[in-house]
Amino acid sequence: MKTEKFSKGQVIFSENAVESCMYDIISGSVSIVAGYNTAEEKELAVLEAGASFGEMGMIEKLPRSATAVAKKDAELNIIEADEFNEYFKDKPGKVLNIIRNTSGRVRQLTAEYVDACNCIAQYCKCEENGEKPGEQLMDKLKKISMVGKKK
Repeated sequence: MKTEKFSKGQVIFSENAVESCMYDIISGSVSIVAGYNTAEEKELAVLEAGASFGEMGMIEKLPRSATAVAKKDAELNIIEADEFNEYFKDKPGKVLNIIRNTSGRVRQLTAEYVDACNCIAQYCKCEENGEKPGEQLMDKLKKISMVGKKK
């Protein structure tokens, strides 16, 4: 396992990149962003020291689903896929923490997805009834879609 430093704003990995490693944050923070540097950019998560990321791409051997950017200067441990078995043996508590962090992010994204679906359903119901959607619903939809602003 090697350690690397990233400066604030530096891209750690890019969406759609195929890599066989994950990262463990020693210090600093990392932003996980979908649609990085586009009009559709959306910050999905901000991860602090002790958190890990990139495990999905490493485990699944699929392209990265988002871009990771150093939100503050960060020092990261880089765990290669071939080191992960040893990581399991040497740091079972850390592996459990990785699973908990991943589970928490999936749970949060699931809640946001359900909320977005409910908002869209409310909007569709207004449309079907020929009603104008309320300001609160429109504000929520704008927040979900990130129209006109970055998070």
